[in-house]
Amino acid sequence: MIRSTRLVGLLKTKAPKLVAAAFGMDPHATLIHLAGHPAAPGVCPIVERRPVPENPLVISLAMPQTLMYFRDPWRSAQGTLDRRTGTRMALLRLDWVLSGQGWAHCIVSDRHTEAEVTASYITAAPEEFLTAVTRLVVGETECRAQFEAEPTAFRWIFYREGTNVWIRLLELAHGSAHDNTGSEIWSTQQDIDVVARAVIRCFDEVVREYGESPYRGKWGEHFPSTELEALRTAWRERRGDRPASSTPSKP
Repeated sequence: MIRSTRLVGLLKTKAPKLVAAAFGMDPHATLIHLAGHPAAPGVCPIVERRPVPENPLVISLAMPQTLMYFRDPWRSAQGTLDRRTGTRMALLRLDWVLSGQGWAHCIVSDRHTEAEVTASYITAAPEEFLTAVTRLVVGETECRAQFEAEPTAFRWIFYREGTNVWIRLLELAHGSAHDNTGSEIWSTQQDIDVVARAVIRCFDEVVREYGESPYRGKWGEHFPSTELEALRTAWRERRGDRPASSTPSKP
């Protein structure tokens, strides 16, 4: 029989499902068994107890009508598990998809909601967006970027306090409209590192998929490599990284 302290040690470095599978145990039962264990402070704490709807059979057996919920440290640190692919979904994801000559769709999502907006090449939408995030990384507390969809506009508003970032995405009737006249179509709260990583990965994927020359041919303007590298450098310096060579390393 495996000792509880051994299970605790494994759970500090491995996902609960992997540990349970290795010893032929049920993952949920393992967490229940170790909840509140003195050797595992914070590893699998009980977050709350919630009453469940009354069930006559359960009542007749005099069983407690409570469900226990646990905080999975691996899930909170690495995102939720995509059951279709078996991989963990990012806490924040951004996609920039060229949809036509001079047009792009931007899809943004977190673990709860998703929004899709349109951008036109008539303004420097990707450059403005990357610059706003860079300014946020270096310490500014409020930054903005705007996508023009002719005549609709989508305005990104970033607020930073410490390492926490609140993002609001507004839809407005036209680009010069006041914030108060817009409709908030998406919002999220994230860590500054999560935001920077998601944006860098988004545009790294864009240049890998299209290439800089085909990107310009379809979008109508150059790929924003200068702004992307400025963000990468700012984020690297914030984390205290020092690249081994002058060639930028990917996050």
